[in-house]
Amino acid sequence: MHFLMGELVEIYEENGVRVGKVRVGGSITRAVLAFLPEARVGDTVFIHAGIALAKISGVPSASLHRVDREDCVDRVD
Repeated sequence: MHFLMGELVEIYEENGVRVGKVRVGGSITRAVLAFLPEARVGDTVFIHAGIALAKISGVPSASLHRVDREDCVDRVD
């Protein structure tokens, strides 16, 4: 199973749902923020299937990329 980690760069509402643009490496992807009402621009988030599942701490922004689950389980807040 693959996940993405990235920096939340924008938050907006789409059809009544809180959504964010997340920078992963050099790309921007869209993620639903329904499970993270406390998420703010600048936070690092953990994404699977287009849904932000958790905020991540202790990850330098230069290392944000696609990861396997085992790479970051201990870092989830």
